[in-house]
Amino acid sequence: MDNEIIIVDVPKAEIKPYRNNYQITIGNTSFDLKRDVDFGMITKKDGSPISQKPTLFKSGAHRILTAFGLMYTSEIIDKFADFQNGFFYYAFKATAYANGVPVRTGYGCANTNEKSSGFASGFDMANTKMKLAEKRA
Repeated sequence: MDNEIIIVDVPKAEIKPYRNNYQITIGNTSFDLKRDVDFGMITKKDGSPISQKPTLFKSGAHRILTAFGLMYTSEIIDKFADFQNGFFYYAFKATAYANGVPVRTGYGCANTNEKSSGFASGFDMANTKMKLAEKRA
């Protein structure tokens, strides 16, 4: 099944800026992606940006998948926890389904030694990194 090609009828998507947000139309469905809710800048605690461009948040990605009629599952496929040194690593596999048929699989990982952790301890960032690994998948 890994080499099987599955053709799925994908509706046309249109994205328009709308009141500092984005209005997305997919087929007959229209919705807004809201700034600082569905997408936005990743910032440090002091409010200074970590990235130069806005990023899609997990809530925005979920809204887009739902609008395309896709469901997804995610599972943790690897993890490592060093409680003595405060290091945590997570790897996820996510699979998107259209009408119950898998159409795409992605993998993502994150750990508490990444630059984006700043000066926070690994214990403070462990749950955040687990969610980030799932989002990356």
